[in-house]
Amino acid sequence: MTDVFKYGQQDLIYQLNQLAKAKDIVDIPHNSAVAAASAAASAAAAAAAAESDGTAATAASKAAAALKSLDARYLGAKTLPPDVDNNGDALLAGATYWDTVLNSGCLRVFQAGTWVTIPANLASQISSTPAGGIVATDVQAALAELDAKKAARAMTLAGYGITDALPGSYVPTWGSITGKPQFAAVATSGSKADVGLDSVDNTSDASKPVSTATASALAGKASLSGATFTGAVNGITKTMVGMGSVDNTSDTAKPVSTLQQAALNSKVNIANPTTTGTWSHTGGPLSLSSGASAWGVFRSDIVGNSYMAFIKGGSSLQIGYLGSDGGALVIGGTGENFVLRGTSHLILASDGGVVRPRVDDAHNLGLSNYRWRNSYFSVAPTITSDAREKDMFRALEAVEIAAAADIARAIRVYRWKTAIAIKGGGAREHIGPTVQAAIKIMESHGLDPFNYGFICYDSWKGETIEHAAIEATDDREMQAAWTETIPASDRYAFRYDELNQFIAAGLEARQTVIEARLAALESAVP
Repeated sequence: MTDVFKYGQQDLIYQLNQLAKAKDIVDIPHNSAVAAASAAASAAAAAAAAESDGTAATAASKAAAALKSLDARYLGAKTLPPDVDNNGDALLAGATYWDTVLNSGCLRVFQAGTWVTIPANLASQISSTPAGGIVATDVQAALAELDAKKAARAMTLAGYGITDALPGSYVPTWGSITGKPQFAAVATSGSKADVGLDSVDNTSDASKPVSTATASALAGKASLSGATFTGAVNGITKTMVGMGSVDNTSDTAKPVSTLQQAALNSKVNIANPTTTGTWSHTGGPLSLSSGASAWGVFRSDIVGNSYMAFIKGGSSLQIGYLGSDGGALVIGGTGENFVLRGTSHLILASDGGVVRPRVDDAHNLGLSNYRWRNSYFSVAPTITSDAREKDMFRALEAVEIAAAADIARAIRVYRWKTAIAIKGGGAREHIGPTVQAAIKIMESHGLDPFNYGFICYDSWKGETIEHAAIEATDDREMQAAWTETIPASDRYAFRYDELNQFIAAGLEARQTVIEARLAALESAVP
């Protein structure tokens, strides 16, 4: 392929190929100036070729072909690796370009289908060992032999602007070494035994070297295990063997064993004991006495919201608690049950004269299946009837008035079955309608009975209650533990104050109608 180039061009291509091989070059140009200079030299060579050919046209054609071939070999400076040459043709092996981005500028060669970067310092890639190696064994002679084999450095390359190239036969110069050590000869064989260190790398503890002084000191010591002494052993005192107080006669100075001290540490003082953790008492009564004219104090903590728990026997289940919320005594039970039991009377007393619920309008007194039997008041109960707390007022309608009159007609005399069972014929008689009768009357007038507050209905699930035994006292016999079974059921009830108001409204309306009719009749009589 080189037959289309002139002499100067062939030399340039040869040198570019030498750059790609990267074996006899120490430094590479770091910019595109060298390539530009080479292109200029090629152009000059083309012009000279044109003159020597004899015809300008032929010379120009050959020069153009040479430039095109050069464009296919050196592609110039680029920021990215090219995919084709400067003529748009496929890349040729050995083509080069200057990459202005990679490694801050470097020369790359297209080789085996990929771009290869030529190192900036080729000296590190070329062996520096002189041909034939070093024969001398003496250090000074070896250095002299190395200096003798060095070659002069050529600084120019075929006049193409490459001023720091080196020939392939170049051997790097070590330079003058000052202060070289003087050895008569270089040892070529030897071992650690030759210098008395044959055991220097022993890893076995028994084979490690010990100095004579150390061996003498060890020989004067007794073995820690099974030492045998001969003759009298003097100078040993009770303190040396940890028995400095063995013969003390003072009680406070008498020795105490570790086990004895540990046992003492687990005991409390008889006077004013202070303990931590959990106390457990089993068997027999637990009696706490404060003494005459003194308070017995239970204290769970020094801050508010502190409680003492009551645990069910045989388990860790908490069934109640006693404590303080910071300003009041608080007694409670777990779940839904809290029981206060008195022998015959349960008395709730308050210095302020009030026994009240904790939250307003939130709790009931009794249940439909746990009713109070009777109540006693010196005055009638006060029922809230504040207009500010009521709304949607209206007058009774005609159908409600008719139902109220019918309920009044349903009032009967009756006796309670439970009273009959206990008192027989002595059971007292009571007056009033039944809820079922009132419900039937309301429904007959097209009214929903449960839309009115005087009609009540409750139901409950069955339950089982375990009652603990009660110990006997001076005025009460012992009561054995027993189980109470309450079956599921339901019950109807009246709010009589509202029922009476409903009936009264109906009777008043009826009375008004009667009076109006009487007035009409009287006015019709002459």
